[in-house]
Amino acid sequence: MALHYRTAIQLVIMSLMSDPIPPDAKPLGIEGLEHAHYTVTRDDVTVYYLVMGETIVINNAHPDS
Repeated sequence: MALHYRTAIQLVIMSLMSDPIPPDAKPLGIEGLEHAHYTVTRDDVTVYYLVMGETIVINNAHPDS
C-alpha cells in the first residue's frame, strides 16, 4: 500500500477518536442501542468501523480504486 494511502487512513482513524460519528459517516447497520456500523470515505480511502458505546473498532480500511 502506498505511503500516502496509509497516512490518509491513519488521519481518518485519528479523527474518529475525537468525533466517532462525523457528519460524513454513512450508517451501515445498527445491531442494538449502543452498537452501530459506519463507513467514512475521505482522501481516496474508506474506513469501515463499529461504534460500541465509547469504543471504536476498525473493521477494514482500504484505498479507493
